[in-house]
Amino acid sequence: MILAISAAVAVCVPAPGLFAAMALGIGAIGTGLIAYRRQGDPGARRLWGAAAITVGGLALTLAAVRYGLTLAAVDRIEALIG
Repeated sequence: MILAISAAVAVCVPAPGLFAAMALGIGAIGTGLIAYRRQGDPGARRLWGAAAITVGGLALTLAAVRYGLTLAAVDRIEALIG
């Protein structure tokens, strides 16, 4: 869950935060899946794993959308200049 929260915070940070958010989001999804699939663990730990998957996925989606918007803005500026 720490990776997921860090990814959500990194989405809001300028410049390298976008790429850190993508990496942290992927890491949060991976560790969340590992925690969720452990059948012998109590329900609370599995629920934290599901929460990490959800928050990490949302942060990864927001980072990807932000990256796409950045590329679209750069393309538009390039079209205006050239």
